[in-house]
Amino acid sequence: MKLEITLNKILFLVLLYPIVLFFPNLIGREGFWLTAPYFFLIFLFLLTFLLIKNRLRIGKERILALLFFLLAISVYNFSTLRYSLPLFFSLYCVLLFMVLSSIEKKTLNHQIIENFLSFYIVLSIPFFFLSNGFTNQQRFMGFVGSPTVYSGLITSLFVIVSLKFKLRSFKFIFLFITTFVLVYLTKTRLLIVFLLIYPIIRVLLTSKVWVNRKRIFLTFYLTTLFIYPLYNLVIEWFPSLVTLRYGNKQDTSFGLRNYLYVTSQKEYFGGNTMEKIFGKGNEYSRRFIENLMEIDLMPHNDYMRILIDWGFLGFVIFSFLLYKLAVKNNYTLFVALVYMILFYSNLVFNIFLISILILMFFAVEEGINKKDYKLN
Repeated sequence: MKLEITLNKILFLVLLYPIVLFFPNLIGREGFWLTAPYFFLIFLFLLTFLLIKNRLRIGKERILALLFFLLAISVYNFSTLRYSLPLFFSLYCVLLFMVLSSIEKKTLNHQIIENFLSFYIVLSIPFFFLSNGFTNQQRFMGFVGSPTVYSGLITSLFVIVSLKFKLRSFKFIFLFITTFVLVYLTKTRLLIVFLLIYPIIRVLLTSKVWVNRKRIFLTFYLTTLFIYPLYNLVIEWFPSLVTLRYGNKQDTSFGLRNYLYVTSQKEYFGGNTMEKIFGKGNEYSRRFIENLMEIDLMPHNDYMRILIDWGFLGFVIFSFLLYKLAVKNNYTLFVALVYMILFYSNLVFNIFLISILILMFFAVEEGINKKDYKLN
C-alpha cells in the first residue's frame, strides 16, 4: 500500500503535539519530560523518510543545502548527549525539509490551523481557575506549563489565521482581542509590543511601496539583535510597560538578562580564532551560564547562544537560512517575527515554531498564499 504523506497530515501532528502537556499540567505534575520530542519526532520523520525515500526529490534547493551545512557544523560541535538540543534540532529540520520537499501536493488546509487555535483557547480555560495555571509572578501559563511557550504558540497561530481576515472585520477584531488578552496575561512583554504593532505592519505592507518583506525582516532582525541598548530607551520612556511583572516597579529581569548578555559577549570574544569562527560546541553557552549562576538559566539571548556555540560562521548561516524562510510569503514573515522575538526566551530550538515556519514555507506553492487572503 502506498503511503501518502501530505502537508495537512504533518501539520495536524505538529499542532497535536502541544496537547500532550494538557493533562500533566492539569493535575499539577511536571510535564517537561514530555517535551523531549528531539528523540520522538526525529524517529517519526526518520521512519517517514525511509518509507518515502524512493520518492524523494532533493533537487537544487539552496535552503536544504544550508540545512545540511548547519547540521555538519552542529555535528562538529557535538559535546554531550545531555546538551545536544542544537544537534537534534538541526537533524529534525533536515528531515522535515526533505519530507516536505518530496510531497507533490502542497495544498494546506487553512481551517486546520483555525480550528486548533480555537481548541487551544478552550483548553486554556480550566487553568484560569487553577493555581498551577500561573507562575509565582502571576504569569499565565496556559496548558503547556510555560508563559513564553504558551504565548509564542498562541501568537504564531494567530498571525497565520488572522492574515485571512481584513483588519476591520469582526473576526479579526475578536481574534485580536482574545489573543492580546491571553498574551497580556502571560506578561510576555515583547510579544505584547509585537501584537500592538502587528496591524500597523500589515497596513504598511500593503499600502506603502517602500515597505516589503525583506525590509520588515531586516528591521526586526536588527532591532531584536540590539534589543538591550534599545530596551534602555524604553525603560526611560515607558517605565510602566517594562515593570508590568513587578510590584516594586523595578525590572529585575532586565538587569539579570543584561548581565547574562554582557557576560556571554565577553565569553565569545575571549575565545581563540577557531572558536570565534566555528564556535565552542553545542550548548556551551548554556553550560557556561549554568556554571556561572549555579542554575540552568540559559543565556536568555539566543543570538549570543548561536554565536558562542556555532561561531560566526554558524551564526551567519543560521541568519541567512531564517531570512530565506521569512521572506518567502506573508505567513512565513510574521511567524519568523514571532520566532525572533522569542529568541529572548530561549526558544530558538523550539520544535513547534520551526515546524510551523517550514510548513508555511512549503505551503505557499499551491496552498495558503492566494489572492483572496487580503491583508487589510
